[in-house]
Amino acid sequence: MATDIELLGNVDWVMLQSCFDAHFLLVLEKQESASADGVQTFFAVVQLIGTSKQADNFIYRSLLLSVLATS
Repeated sequence: MATDIELLGNVDWVMLQSCFDAHFLLVLEKQESASADGVQTFFAVVQLIGTSKQADNFIYRSLLLSVLATS
């Protein structure tokens, strides 16, 4: 899970995840536009650490959720 997504500028998170005895490398990148509008764009890459045959047996689904803090 990515933390501190409110950090200014471009930020990368890299993590390992295990599921069903398989291991995955996840990379999440946040790019923030240089203009005053401050638009944030997120990109993700998931790579199975294993063989091509193992990869054929997996479907990876990701979901980006936004949790807004309330005071």
